[in-house]
Amino acid sequence: MSGRSRGFWIPFLTLCALVLGASPATGANHPRHPKTPYLVPEFEVPATNGYHVDVFAFEASRRDPARVGVSAWNETSATTYIAPGQVKDGRIRASLGRFGKVDVSFKRSGKQWMRLPCGRGASLFETGSYEGVIAFEGEEGFTQAIVPELEAEPLYRDPFVCVGVEEGYGGEPGVHLQVLSRYGTTVVVQNDPGGRVRYDAYAENRIGRIEIGRRIEVFGPSDGFHWSPNLKQATVTPPPPFSGTAIYRALGGRATHWRGNLKVDFPGFDDY
Repeated sequence: MSGRSRGFWIPFLTLCALVLGASPATGANHPRHPKTPYLVPEFEVPATNGYHVDVFAFEASRRDPARVGVSAWNETSATTYIAPGQVKDGRIRASLGRFGKVDVSFKRSGKQWMRLPCGRGASLFETGSYEGVIAFEGEEGFTQAIVPELEAEPLYRDPFVCVGVEEGYGGEPGVHLQVLSRYGTTVVVQNDPGGRVRYDAYAENRIGRIEIGRRIEVFGPSDGFHWSPNLKQATVTPPPPFSGTAIYRALGGRATHWRGNLKVDFPGFDDY
């Protein structure tokens, strides 16, 4: 999960919706109240302990109420908190309970900004900044983002997805194992024998009205993943923040069996 690819993951919770088309600016027809520059407005604020914090929002629809999310992420993990909120006329408000609050408004600059997404033509975006207050603290204080006087530019995302093949992400023949439980999922991918191995762990839970989604993604050497040529059995020993070992065995048909003491430490949520 390098750089901004953490916007990732997650068909998990709803972050996959972050890559959306823009709302074009039309200089002669500005709305009375400023609109955010994207269908899914998003901006970033600094956080402690090497994390970044993104704030994003979804306006109410016929099917869903308005929601506000905060995603704390670094190079290997992301934890996303989504709460009911108010998203209208450029304003984003929500209480995150014990995790904090969001209360910001989008202020237009009156200018347009042009970007060439994937070399497929120009798109226009309305520029401006978010102003207000952000207060956020993750479980066990794994990161904090306290900004009493915010002024943040929105994150402008390409309206087209630029697709490429990365090591450990598929696109080549290889081995893909998935461990499912009632609480989450762990995925192990090796594109070729002897190549490095990608380990993904996902988990979801809820605290009151707050939905929480967690992801860890790390790469490890090939000696942490041993599997038989017919994939009838495999042993998985990932690097930290994982610990322990999981042993896989095919039982016939689609039935499989996993056993072992494999755990992972999510930020603020240890020994999962």
